[in-house]
Amino acid sequence: MPWGFLISMLVLAVVAGMAWPTLQARLQKAEDERRAEKQRCEQLEREHAARTEQKAIEAAKPKVEKLEFSVAGVTFKDGRLSRQTQLKRFYFRDPPFHEQNAELTLREEEYEGNPAFSIFLNDRKIGYVPKEHAQYLHDNYDRILGLSDFQVKCAKDRDDDEVYIYYAKAAITLSLDGSKHDENNPIEIAHPF
Repeated sequence: MPWGFLISMLVLAVVAGMAWPTLQARLQKAEDERRAEKQRCEQLEREHAARTEQKAIEAAKPKVEKLEFSVAGVTFKDGRLSRQTQLKRFYFRDPPFHEQNAELTLREEEYEGNPAFSIFLNDRKIGYVPKEHAQYLHDNYDRILGLSDFQVKCAKDRDDDEVYIYYAKAAITLSLDGSKHDENNPIEIAHPF
C-alpha cells in the first residue's frame, strides 16, 4: 500500500475523531430543541383544551341574577307563633332542624294593595322580602328560580344586653336566560343546611 494513502486515511481518521464530539453535540442540541418544542406545543394544546372546556362549562351554566337581602319583619309574631322562636330553633339546630333538614318557601301575597313576598321556614312564616324588592319580584316572578344562601345569625339587642335578636339573610335567584319555574307552584327549595 502506498504510504500516501495510509497517511491520508490516518489524517482523515484523526479529523473525523476530532469532529465527532462536535457533531454529536450538535445532534444532541437539535434533539433537545425538538423535545422542548414538542413539550411547548403539548403545553399550549393542554392550555387551549382547558380554556375551551372552561368556556363550555361557563356556557352550560344557567345565566342567573342573585338578589341578596336581609329578611324583613323577623321580630313580629303571627298569632301566638314568634318568628324569633323559629329562627332561634334554626340557629341552634333545635327540633325540627336537628336533622339538618329545612324547607324554605317563597310565597307571593298582597299587602295594602301592593305585592309582597313572604318567606316560610318549614311552613312557618319568618318574615318578608324587603318591600323595595317586592315590585321587581312581582314583575319578574316567572324568572324566579328559587331561594338560596339562607343563613340565620344573632346579635345582642341594642336596648337590652341580655336579649338576642335573630335575623336572617337569603338570596333569590332569577334567570337571565329564559329559564322559568312552574307558575302554579310556590317557589321552594329543600335546603340541606
